[in-house]
Amino acid sequence: MILKNLDQIGSKEFEFTIIGSGPAGITLATTLAKKNKRILLIEAGGSNFSEKSQSFYNGKVIGDKYFPLTTCRLRYLGGTSGHWVGNCRPLDEIDFDEWIINKNSIDIYENRAKEILNLKGDFFNAKSEFEEFQEIAFLQSEVRFGEKYNEEIKNSKNIFLLLNSPLLEIISRKDNYKKVEKIKIKLNNEKDYLLKIDKLILATGGIENSRILLWSKHLSKNDFLKNMPIGNYWNEHPSGEIAQFISEEKGNNSNIQRLTKMHLVPNRNFIKKEKINNITINFYEHKNNENIKKTLIHRIKDLACIAPNLGKKIVDSLINLRPNLRPVHCFFSVLFNAEQKPTFNNKIILSDKTDIHGMPKVKLYWNIQSDVFRTLRIVLENIGEQLIKKKYGRIGIDRYVFDESFKFSKDIFANFHHIGGTIMGDNQSNSVVDKNLKVHNTENLYILGSSTFTTGGFSHPTFSIVQFSLRLADHLSS
Repeated sequence: MILKNLDQIGSKEFEFTIIGSGPAGITLATTLAKKNKRILLIEAGGSNFSEKSQSFYNGKVIGDKYFPLTTCRLRYLGGTSGHWVGNCRPLDEIDFDEWIINKNSIDIYENRAKEILNLKGDFFNAKSEFEEFQEIAFLQSEVRFGEKYNEEIKNSKNIFLLLNSPLLEIISRKDNYKKVEKIKIKLNNEKDYLLKIDKLILATGGIENSRILLWSKHLSKNDFLKNMPIGNYWNEHPSGEIAQFISEEKGNNSNIQRLTKMHLVPNRNFIKKEKINNITINFYEHKNNENIKKTLIHRIKDLACIAPNLGKKIVDSLINLRPNLRPVHCFFSVLFNAEQKPTFNNKIILSDKTDIHGMPKVKLYWNIQSDVFRTLRIVLENIGEQLIKKKYGRIGIDRYVFDESFKFSKDIFANFHHIGGTIMGDNQSNSVVDKNLKVHNTENLYILGSSTFTTGGFSHPTFSIVQFSLRLADHLSS
């Protein structure tokens, strides 16, 4: 049921109040509803995108270049699934090495997550022809949660959806700071409204989860949410083009063609031996035509330094100085998507600037650390050596991989993957939530979404978010 105001529900009580209607919030709400639980689902935005609503996400980024905070997330029904690419893959087993739970605890939700995301087939994972690497593939989802679940929510007898009502504060009991008593919302974006709650689940995304907790902690007059690293250990998935591969082989050569289909991932032994991050490498082929000749010549300057004969031969063939030479047949960009190890100083804090509701905006401190560049160097050099041995061609690695002062290159960027800030751990000194996603030192407050991930691997987080939402639903209803 979609509410126009709270008068429609009168004095009805809800066992669960969920804040946020993205993949996490909607998955949890619809799953609990099927277990005959009554849920109040509160969304800050409306049923559709609006620039006015997005403006509440305005904030400042300090550090490496990043997207405007108003564009890398969406504030309406369905959340950021409204513009996600749809790449799906679960976290790897090695990604859980630093967690307090193991991969098996969410693997049991894989098939149900596939149903929710309309995924067919299995996650491909096979031995690669490149030593130390595995070959993987992603599954692709076209699900937009707001579109897929709009009718189900509208017709549900157990889900009550309140739109355009941002959460302003979480308030604990005066006599028991461990228990959330009520929340303050801006009802219909018009008036402050205090709402009593039983169990509260915060699922507002990898930036807003921290923002709301930090502000609620600041306003609290007792020890509510104190002494926890809220906002810290924030991380992303650095990505981009970091090398070029050039070959004289014909593009229809079966070995070369396979490169366009490969996502290479270092195996567990290689990661452990070299102490690198998890990462995926893939090749994107550029067709050899007049439009890319200048780009090619620019790109192979570094190649000419390490392989002078091949470099000169390729340049000559491109600019027709030696027309009898066989032309370059294949030119690939080498792309990556990498894990970024969480660090305390990559974080979200509150700004001294506020939105029109009086809630502080955020400052996001984000820097790509040396662990990412070290991983790139080791992985690319290993793959490059194997490409030479196989006589496939040569890799030219961009200079900022070796000299981090160039890391602001236009070829490196992040994704819309907001990880950390309310991470999972075994105590409140090093984390915010426990293994069941309950906030430490509280009785009825839970956090849901990738902000709780201890580490992020390289996989896009949505699939795992859905798995954890299913897991939380089972825990809350047990």
